[in-house]
Amino acid sequence: MFTPKQTAASAILLAFYNAANAGVASAGTTDLNTGANQWSATNCVCAPAPASAFAGVECNPASGQSGVILGLSLPNKGLTGSIAADLSKLTDLTVLNLAGNSFSTNGVASTLPAGITALTKLSALSLSGSTLTGNASTLFSKLTLLTTLDISFNKFAGALPAQISTFTKLKSLDTRSNTLYGTISAGLSKLSSLLYLDLSYNVFSGGVPSELSALSNLETLNFEQNALDSTIPSALASLTKLTVLDLSFNTITGAIPATFSSLTNLVNLDLDNNAGLNGALPEELTALTKITTLYAGVPFLDVFCNTQVTGGPEGYMC
Repeated sequence: MFTPKQTAASAILLAFYNAANAGVASAGTTDLNTGANQWSATNCVCAPAPASAFAGVECNPASGQSGVILGLSLPNKGLTGSIAADLSKLTDLTVLNLAGNSFSTNGVASTLPAGITALTKLSALSLSGSTLTGNASTLFSKLTLLTTLDISFNKFAGALPAQISTFTKLKSLDTRSNTLYGTISAGLSKLSSLLYLDLSYNVFSGGVPSELSALSNLETLNFEQNALDSTIPSALASLTKLTVLDLSFNTITGAIPATFSSLTNLVNLDLDNNAGLNGALPEELTALTKITTLYAGVPFLDVFCNTQVTGGPEGYMC
């Protein structure tokens, strides 16, 4: 005998299964359709074995919580179609990982259901490379408990959520390869736990906020391939834990700050293809001894495709 919670949760999952065409045989969906953990109307989620099944589902093991789903992890399953709106009824979810699928029909990307905003207990959301679209500024605005948000390689548009400064638990934010626009919010500076920030391959404009210098734990800062057009804030020199700083393929102007010599943990400093950069490469940057990007066996800082910057290695070709 299954509880009402178990029955309701199973119905929600099967609606997701059907909308995502999970019943279509592929290498990715094998464990969803065969074996002891298959998704089936004859089984019930979070029920005692052998009836439980539902591969990729994590249930709350606490007494009295049967039917409460905490995690749904189905990366690289070959799912297509769409994400069922009923998924938003799983309001106890803390982990949702649907990365590496292709939610589309006849080549048209699927829209992420607006109900995602109801999943306010999420701590990890990964939708990378799943052919999804929607307005990022509203879809993720209420998910303030996230520690990881990865929407990279999709078709999301809009700005970063205006509430981004309240995502104080966030450690990793990856929006690479979408069409997000607007200015980069200075509110990101409030995310003191942030380790990884990748906004590359979007259409952000304006400047690099000097306030980001407050992100003392940041290890990766990647704003490659946007439309940023300011000077490089010298205040970023305080980000001494950075291993990657990539501002390439923008329209950044001015000089390369000599204060970057304090970024002694840098492995990759990429400022190339910013036609407005000028002046000589600061001699102080020779202090960056951990740089491992190589050209002809000679370590170099990848800044030399800026025609007005001098001081690159002899013979370097862009």
